[in-house]
Amino acid sequence: MLKWIKNLKFLWRRKMDNSKIKQDSDIDNNTNSVENFLDSEYCSYKKINSNKFLELNEKDYIKKLYSNSLCNYCECHEKAINSHTYPHAFLKKFSNNEELHSICIDKIAIERYAAEYTYFIDKSFPKQAGVAPLFCNSHDTTVFKRIENSSDDVDLDTYLYLFLYRAFIYDYTIEGMIKSPSSEREINQKGSYSKKINKEIEGKYLTENYITKKILDISYNYDIYQDVKFKFDKIFTECDRPEKKDFEEYFKIYYYKLKSMPKFLGTGSMYIQYDESKHLPSIYGIVPDKKGKNYYYAILVPNSEVKTMEKLIELTQTEYEKYDKGQDNSFLTIVLFQILDSSQNMIFNNESIRLMDEKEIVFLDKMYHHLTLSRSLFCKLKMCDIRNYVYKQISKNKDLINKIF
Repeated sequence: MLKWIKNLKFLWRRKMDNSKIKQDSDIDNNTNSVENFLDSEYCSYKKINSNKFLELNEKDYIKKLYSNSLCNYCECHEKAINSHTYPHAFLKKFSNNEELHSICIDKIAIERYAAEYTYFIDKSFPKQAGVAPLFCNSHDTTVFKRIENSSDDVDLDTYLYLFLYRAFIYDYTIEGMIKSPSSEREINQKGSYSKKINKEIEGKYLTENYITKKILDISYNYDIYQDVKFKFDKIFTECDRPEKKDFEEYFKIYYYKLKSMPKFLGTGSMYIQYDESKHLPSIYGIVPDKKGKNYYYAILVPNSEVKTMEKLIELTQTEYEKYDKGQDNSFLTIVLFQILDSSQNMIFNNESIRLMDEKEIVFLDKMYHHLTLSRSLFCKLKMCDIRNYVYKQISKNKDLINKIF
């Protein structure tokens, strides 16, 4: 994940300075120790290693990757356009014709060299939010017209499958950019700024990115995303207008109707690792219906992972039943936790930003950072300790949950 890589680079720098990082024996799993360690890491992470010339180089690097993107529809080799994960027309209504706040992949990429730290969400507009080069113009229109065209009837299950297919391709595209052979960093000699980057800075920059890529080659398995993409490709190869039954040959979907319109959106993908076996990612999302009146929290699971996901689905279902009966809102805690954990594509409307105070926005930024940190190789805490801590903190913050749901 791109959001994970920025933490990996940060932690690698810190590993080079052993005086700044605690040893395993210094940290136990009690709440205070976990909290103190995570707060320290968050504060250190926010310290900017600013270099405007490297920032410009990163911007050019991202532009190059975007410009080389091809359509992700099976066997299509046309140039990809900027596709919305959430329909543009819907986002205009969701924003009430105001600005949005969303995760910006471009800014995540350059953040380590930017002049100032920004929160994980930043100002954007419906035209920009949740956008990446996913499909060519033809397939972006024809494949998804059933979820965007009001006159095209579609059952709810098929609608959700199609919506989460596009959400998955968003993550698949971002991951592919990272793992692509063309993703080797270099200084863009055509940029006028390149003359301002001295050999020492260039050496550190290239070494850091080389080491990061090598670590990813060893520890990060992009094949699991390709395996899920292959399943979708088979569906669309066998039928260019698939229905629920066609998707069900490869996936199972679980969805839960929300009682009201949430003030934020999010999609993401993530796999659960209980053992040493290779596991495929499931796809998560807060999904509006075609008219934007009803909203669903949906999880799309590859059939091979249904057993692996069983406990999580049982917990989600149990808490949803309490929520649906008005007994408890822990279900919303689960939704927020899972979206924060899995997503590189979150969108908040202006109403949510107005309702939240600065402390609550910082809280979300911290929790997002902590969950990203939990996957890093150099983190001195166990993943489960960080995740348990984050879940408990979210569950305590009931006012925040009420504001954004």
